Amino acid sequence: MIIVLALLLLANVAVLACLVAGGLYVRRQAASFRDFVSPSTTPEGQPGPSALSQITDAVATQFSRAITMQFKATFMGQQSASKGQERAVQGALLEDGLAAIHPMAGALLQSFPALSKTLKRNPQLLDLVLSRFAGGASMPGTGPVPSGNGSDSHYKITS
Repeated sequence: MIIVLALLLLANVAVLACLVAGGLYVRRQAASFRDFVSPSTTPEGQPGPSALSQITDAVATQFSRAITMQFKATFMGQQSASKGQERAVQGALLEDGLAAIHPMAGALLQSFPALSKTLKRNPQLLDLVLSRFAGGASMPGTGPVPSGNGSDSHYKITS
């Protein structure tokens, strides 16, 4: 019986020691938290930002930078899409206009999709293409001129 009472006393002492140790740990952690949250002092003795405010500032800076980059990427994507649509319209106008003025060039653009794609991207190469396929003619500028045989069905492109 005495052994049981001694064990109960020993268990109560152990629980009391754990409670005291837990209280000391919580007090030390509370002081550490207070130091983390409260403003620090600079070497000149002025109050400075706390560690919590410095961390919050760094997180807010990174977050705002990420949002800014997302907006920039979205805006650049919209600009790229509108530029691509504008280029597609210009290419279609170039192809249809060229086919109307010079049927052989229209047939070439339909026969050679790579050539059509290149001319859509670089319309300034049109002079080169016409000079290669039309026997030295340059970009149409003044319209069709009769070839001299009296028939209006054969046109020569002039500059």
